[in-house]
Amino acid sequence: MENNDSNITIEGVLDKIIYVNDENDYTVGILINSDTKEEITIVGNMIGINPGESLKIEGKWETNPRYGKQIKVFSYQPILPKNLEAIEKYLSSGMIKGIGTEYAKRIVSRFGENTLDVLDNEPERLSDVSGIGEKRQETIIKAWAEQKHIRELMIFLHSHNISATFASKIFKKYGNTAISIIRDNPYILSYDIQGIGFKTADKMAMSLGIEPDSINRVEAGILYILVGLTEEGHCYYPYEPLIAKCVEMMSVDEGLVSEGIMHLKKRRQIEVEEMPSNEVAVYPKSLYISEKSAAERFVDIVKSKKELPEINIEKAISWFEIKHKMKLSNNQKSALEKVLKGIPIVITGGPGTGKTTLIRAIVEIFEAKGVKVLISAPTGRAAKKIEEMTSRPASTIHRMLKYNKYNGKFIFNIDNPLDCDVLIVDEISMLDIVLANHLFKAVKPSANIVLIGDVDQLPSVGPGNFLKDVIDSKIIDVIRLNVIFRQSQQSKIIANAHCVNKGEMPNLKSKERIYAFPTKEDFYFISREEPDELLDTIIFLVSERIPQRFGYNPLEDIQVITPVNKGVLGSTNLNVHLQRVLNKETLTIIKGSKMFKIGDRIMQSVNNYDKNVFNGDIGRIIEINYEEHNVIVKYDEQTVFYDFEELDELMLSYAITVHKSQGCEFKAVVMPVHTQHFRMLQRNLLYTGITRAKELMCLVGNAKAVQIAVKNNYVSKRYTGLVHRLVI
Repeated sequence: MENNDSNITIEGVLDKIIYVNDENDYTVGILINSDTKEEITIVGNMIGINPGESLKIEGKWETNPRYGKQIKVFSYQPILPKNLEAIEKYLSSGMIKGIGTEYAKRIVSRFGENTLDVLDNEPERLSDVSGIGEKRQETIIKAWAEQKHIRELMIFLHSHNISATFASKIFKKYGNTAISIIRDNPYILSYDIQGIGFKTADKMAMSLGIEPDSINRVEAGILYILVGLTEEGHCYYPYEPLIAKCVEMMSVDEGLVSEGIMHLKKRRQIEVEEMPSNEVAVYPKSLYISEKSAAERFVDIVKSKKELPEINIEKAISWFEIKHKMKLSNNQKSALEKVLKGIPIVITGGPGTGKTTLIRAIVEIFEAKGVKVLISAPTGRAAKKIEEMTSRPASTIHRMLKYNKYNGKFIFNIDNPLDCDVLIVDEISMLDIVLANHLFKAVKPSANIVLIGDVDQLPSVGPGNFLKDVIDSKIIDVIRLNVIFRQSQQSKIIANAHCVNKGEMPNLKSKERIYAFPTKEDFYFISREEPDELLDTIIFLVSERIPQRFGYNPLEDIQVITPVNKGVLGSTNLNVHLQRVLNKETLTIIKGSKMFKIGDRIMQSVNNYDKNVFNGDIGRIIEINYEEHNVIVKYDEQTVFYDFEELDELMLSYAITVHKSQGCEFKAVVMPVHTQHFRMLQRNLLYTGITRAKELMCLVGNAKAVQIAVKNNYVSKRYTGLVHRLVI
């Protein structure tokens, strides 16, 4: 690569963004030089820039052997546009709500080079522009004023080496006083702004001259580490190891960390409790409350007498078997007998062992007796699967409890319990402690509960290990289904899943001729050693071969599932490549390092109760509206509007991690398994991935990686206090 050593400074308009690497924010864009009108390729770490913006960049010319001359950007900052073309492009870029392409033309045509001055000082004159009524004028004036403050905030953030992409979100939280609030305590950003963690806030604090031993810094660091640990599944963390982690990260004295913990405890932000094992546990306050409350309510439900009618159990089971021309296994009959007697129960078992059949039996028998049954699951896809299998309505737990966005609480709660005699919850392994608390508070003690799941799958994405803890507590009856029914025995997906679960190698007869798939089976292994070759194979399978051979729609029916987020075979990189191949739409919106297009398959990454969408919900983008500043996403049950500043809640989902796939079932699954993922190669992860496939499972990778996963039955310890709280 050829370089020119002299630094240059250029002002111009960002015409388009060609590429963004989500892992390191490396961006490739086209800048139109304001002086020469020349198109210049710019490259560098430039998070937060948007097409239509005027930028002042500093960098060096270099010649890339493949892409030619380009400027490697060292620093950049947004500036106001200076000519008519740049002003129009800026206004039509989607940065100002209420102004799209057409209104940008009209405004610039009316005011010319005075456009920005009019918007700054005489915005009432917008009424002179054709088509701009009172409501649109108010929207534009408000948006322009906000954008002015946001620009100032962006420059402030940039001057302290903080990504300008957070400016809109920070302004929305703190308003015009954002800069003074941040100067006073930059660590507040790590509490209030999603996406800004302690390390980012700490970088700004150091830039502002805040001392490393500041108590604000120590407290923010403690909370940051605790939150990170909850994201690993812990409800609490032991006191001494927590202090060690804090000392290591912040390079401060142990005594200062202990002081910070005491301050946070006094302010009720954390809870410190001695466990029965004499271990001192440090909880985030919200998780302490959730765990304690969930345990108390669960114990009440388990020990309370149920109000169910007398049922001739033998006759009821015989009626169901005759009706459906089937025979239930002994364990299924045993589980059904307990449920019909009003005994709370956990039913666990792998694929093909008859869990869904048992749900149908419970529902149909109780229906015949006039007993009101509710069916729910943690995710929309899991609920939809039960609906299809039982022909009975089922809903997600969140939607069943009904969130009231006006008071921030669920409508169904301890004071207004669910109207049911029996509650069935499927995919219970996905239930984290926070949702468990809300769920069991809404169940009246006289109602029976039937909890169904596969304890051998990965635990919940959120904190806690609810299903395992409940089973280990021994306060509730547990039935394990272990008979694979004849119709399921023919499925290689199910057979191989059970092999993996027992610690045995699945049948990996390699199908090298991926162009052929000579026989239509439901489980394939394709051997590939090099990660780049494996990546190419996955893209080919999803975009061409599987659709051609099996008739699946790559956007609707095929899901790539991977053990990790990062790397060549991580979900982030896979999504970039799959989006490029599967979605040729040109209308895009850039949010930080993410690029979204109309038609993209996306996943909601956090719970948003106001919008009634939740972590793991999968939908499709159906519209991008630059004028109204929103993106419209169609989910199975609803259409949701996202403002541009809310797009960090979304992630592409052409490829998702195994953890994110929990509770979902897809017609076809393609999954890379490679020794590159060594740290993530675990039996329960491979087992969970295989069981996501309904009709076709295609493993791509090397047999050694599969063997490592099968033999590795290590399950990471999760620190929870639920077991010792579940006592009758």
